[in-house]
Amino acid sequence: MDTAVCNRFIPWLLIGLTLLTFGRVVNDGFAPYDDELTIRDNPRMNPARFTSEGVLWYWNNPAMSLYAPLTYTVWGAIATGSRVHGADPTEFILDAGNFHVASLLLHVASVLLVFIILRRLLKRPWPAAAGALLYALHPLQVETVAWASGMKDLLAAALSLAAIWLYLRAVAPGVTPGPLGDPDQAIEPRIDWRFYVAAVACFILAMLAKSNAMMTPAVLLVIDALLLRRGVERTARSIAPFFALALPIAFIAKSVQSGIGLPAPELWQRPVVAGASLAFYLQKLILPTGLAFDYGWRPVEMLHKTWFYVIACIPLALAIAIWIMRKRLPWVCAGALIFVAALIPVLGFVPFKFQLHSTVGDHYTYFAMLGPALILAWGLSKVVKNTHIAAWITGVALLLLAVLSVLQLGYWRNEEATLRRTLAINPASDLALNNLGQIYVRKRDFAEAEKLFKAAVASNAPDLIAPLTNLVIIYKTTGRPDDAIRAFYELKRANELLPEADRLAFSDDIFFKAGQGAARNGQFADAVRYFQEAVRVAPQDPRPKEALRRAQAYLKSAATRRSATAPTRP
Repeated sequence: MDTAVCNRFIPWLLIGLTLLTFGRVVNDGFAPYDDELTIRDNPRMNPARFTSEGVLWYWNNPAMSLYAPLTYTVWGAIATGSRVHGADPTEFILDAGNFHVASLLLHVASVLLVFIILRRLLKRPWPAAAGALLYALHPLQVETVAWASGMKDLLAAALSLAAIWLYLRAVAPGVTPGPLGDPDQAIEPRIDWRFYVAAVACFILAMLAKSNAMMTPAVLLVIDALLLRRGVERTARSIAPFFALALPIAFIAKSVQSGIGLPAPELWQRPVVAGASLAFYLQKLILPTGLAFDYGWRPVEMLHKTWFYVIACIPLALAIAIWIMRKRLPWVCAGALIFVAALIPVLGFVPFKFQLHSTVGDHYTYFAMLGPALILAWGLSKVVKNTHIAAWITGVALLLLAVLSVLQLGYWRNEEATLRRTLAINPASDLALNNLGQIYVRKRDFAEAEKLFKAAVASNAPDLIAPLTNLVIIYKTTGRPDDAIRAFYELKRANELLPEADRLAFSDDIFFKAGQGAARNGQFADAVRYFQEAVRVAPQDPRPKEALRRAQAYLKSAATRRSATAPTRP
């Protein structure tokens, strides 16, 4: 087909197939993971106020152990047009649909950027299109697109891909990468500073969307050194500013997610965690089934399993094989290095907060999928014989991936479906158990909610604050003060094990307030029990003593009245 026709037709094909596969996401609601805190119930988003105490607050402060001010600003902009009336006509809620539309558009933009990057490197439009479709349709991408809070990964990746494309335009305009060993083939020494400055700007914005984008310079280094082959000196001069800009973001990311208090493995064990994590991602890349939000790969627990050490050796063996064949297969080497480089911050070398639940997660691979896309595109570009057979095999494989993605999207259609999918893959997920319990609380099914919260506590997760807090609330609501008091002390002990920055602030008068609430609801027997505990906790405070005296007096008086009015037996 004529090149000009390809250039016009292929982008529309990519857009159409991506929308056809992922389009259903626009009808989904918010997910039960983080969406309520970052968007749905965030007072800075509903209503969105672009002030120092509103959306702009995120430019000076981290949130949920991440510094992502650009993402919060984009969320704020979307929120301004997403307020709709709730069940109560006086209440405004945020419509999830607009957030999903924005995520879908960002995914489409990323797919198109992958295509133009691969086409620029390979000069072969159809292999580049196949690589872009792998990036677009692989089920590992579903979580990032379907999860509203995953927009931070989408935005950071789209901007990082834009930076890569602009960098290629700047340092090697119109150049076809030469074979390894011919580093200066048709290389133009000049740099187009317009595109270079634009690339730097996109890179800065990407890091402000999510700090993991700081690995973009490593990806650029791989492409420049192994594929463009411009020479060490020129590559170093071009890449150095990117690494320099990444340093402060790396410092900020480490300071807001220090890992202090996390049950982290020993230093010698961390390469094992990283190797096993890479093996996990490779398995999901080849066989993308059994996907869920929380896999339960908590490193301290996984390191007690022999098979964990065995699978950690698989990436090492592959790395040795690729290194041996690096001169014959530089593109495969480049694709593998891009995949690993993009994942380095979340492989387990450095502790991060989500390791309280799992080291691995689908949304971490979103930008890293550029590596496998590059390998596929290069492989197809080298097929000379039986090109039609290769095209058919690739097409069938991509169709199968699209079908699996559609099925996976079904698990994100609502909160309960998402949670039950996670529990089907990881029955001990404290996140899913706790969040599903909250759904049953909203249904007023407190018995089922209590079972789920207890199961979350029994999961042995390091962070038990949420399920214990929910148990306290259930016991208080259902009139079980002794259970509420016991659960509260468990909550307090769990809280003391957390990093100081993440601890809840407990007031000494919590039992006194609980007693007041019970008394207002006419539950004076419960009030007595709370006030007794309040006296024990704060013996110097006269208020709980007086409240206890009054509650006991009321109960005694009520008992006397019942005795006086009770009918006597003849």
